[in-house]
Amino acid sequence: MISVSILGIKDPKKYELIDKTSCNYIHIDIMDGIFVSNKHEYTDLYRFTHPTEIHLMVDDVKSYIDKYKDLKPEYIIFHIESKQDILELINQIKSYGIKVGIAINPNTDISVLIPYLKHIEQILVMSVEPGYGGQEYIISTMDKVEELIKLRKQLDLDFFIEVDGGINPNTILGDNAEKKVVGNSITSKIDYQKQIDLLNKLIEIKKYH
Repeated sequence: MISVSILGIKDPKKYELIDKTSCNYIHIDIMDGIFVSNKHEYTDLYRFTHPTEIHLMVDDVKSYIDKYKDLKPEYIIFHIESKQDILELINQIKSYGIKVGIAINPNTDISVLIPYLKHIEQILVMSVEPGYGGQEYIISTMDKVEELIKLRKQLDLDFFIEVDGGINPNTILGDNAEKKVVGNSITSKIDYQKQIDLLNKLIEIKKYH
């Protein structure tokens, strides 16, 4: 599955072009300039027909959940590194009928996720340092994904595993996550659908090899 990050789109008129593609999700990054150095919010009135996921790279997670719940995303994703009560955040998101994702930074050990895995629907593995697009994929992401796949089987759970950062035609097959967040590799091109078709073709080829 491909989730298109719209972070690199400067012209909101192009949101509709992304929305007309065959991508699976629209990924909306929110940054507060505190948890990460950059700042970005989604203030446009455009409402996507595709399911969306809100990725909160913020310090005050609770207030941002309340701020963006009205977009009615399928997922709200927050970072395990946030210094708040994780179970409280999970319950807050679920109280709005929204699925929960937890993101984990490249230098954070998978073990910190274990107490929460049975309560959530998705893990977002950061394959770059969070905060801005265009970075190179961190190879150790592959090990993290494999650890999560083993944990999921051992604990008999069914959460999705998603990877975010540095995904392009050369790296999309680097790990076995079911969902891939792709930004610049799609949004920097003129023909969004053509690039999505290329990425999906590579994913299909891997399935049969």
